[in-house]
Amino acid sequence: MRTRFHDLQRMLSSMDTLRDTFSLLTGEAHDRLPRLEGDWGIPDGWPRMNLYDTGEQLEMRIELPGFSREDIQIKVQGNYLEISGSRKAAGPEGYTVHRQERENPTFTRSMTLPIEVDSGLASATIKNGILSLVLPKSVAARPQQITIR
Repeated sequence: MRTRFHDLQRMLSSMDTLRDTFSLLTGEAHDRLPRLEGDWGIPDGWPRMNLYDTGEQLEMRIELPGFSREDIQIKVQGNYLEISGSRKAAGPEGYTVHRQERENPTFTRSMTLPIEVDSGLASATIKNGILSLVLPKSVAARPQQITIR
């Protein structure tokens, strides 16, 4: 469900991505600058993720505690990736809720990948709250050995 703050959250997420990139380029520690908070106190850079390049593919590990595979949508095209999700209410049906401290967060996280990937060969699994993505590089993006004649 789209909220009125959705566009603002996406903009703030982009600002966090820019801040993270700047920190990497300048050698600064990742958490020196304050993070911007979104609705419910969830950081706009949430969920946290790591991106690795193995040479043949990109691999991502994304923290999504409490989310099941049915709660998550992943879109990839070329070098653009978007991950979104919405956790369902945890209470049993037919019960009256007297207190609810656990949120049912909704998120959208998008990014430009460093290279183009082959979306037809991409795969994803979730285990113990960690979403693992394997994104094989497109043939054009892989390093090619050139033989000298």
